[in-house]
Amino acid sequence: MAISIFYILDLSIEVRGA
Repeated sequence: MAISIFYILDLSIEVRGA
């Protein structure tokens, strides 16, 4: 469960960074 949250947060950060 927590893994999915971290995965989504990571994707969100990448999108914002880009």
